[in-house]
Amino acid sequence: MNDLRETIRAEFIKFADSIHDIVMRTISERMFGGSMPKQAAAEEPPRRARVTQENKEEVLATIIELLGRHPEGLRSEQIRRELKLDKKAFQLAMNVGKESDQIVQSGERRATVYNLPKAGARAQAEGRVIKGKKKSAR
Repeated sequence: MNDLRETIRAEFIKFADSIHDIVMRTISERMFGGSMPKQAAAEEPPRRARVTQENKEEVLATIIELLGRHPEGLRSEQIRRELKLDKKAFQLAMNVGKESDQIVQSGERRATVYNLPKAGARAQAEGRVIKGKKKSAR
């Protein structure tokens, strides 16, 4: 009985493979006008370089320069597209900028707009870190 099952299973697999080949050949003829294009060899994707504090500050400097040219502010997608930045590098640089009060964020989620702070623009232009107001202890 087991031999019969194995024989039927092997024949079914051959049948399924032949149907798959026929379907793929038909699709390739209709889409590509012939055989399917060769797939590239499976290569390991390039690894992202480790982001250092200096890299974050360099990216932040370019973001600040860009925001200086756009006083109305920009969304993250606009900044990343303009500067051709990786999403992770952008996020890390923005965290540094927000923590040091060099960049102001308004809005939430997709409506988030990034600006330069209004007060202390001269200090920021000189490269000094702008300190935030201290919260009073109540």
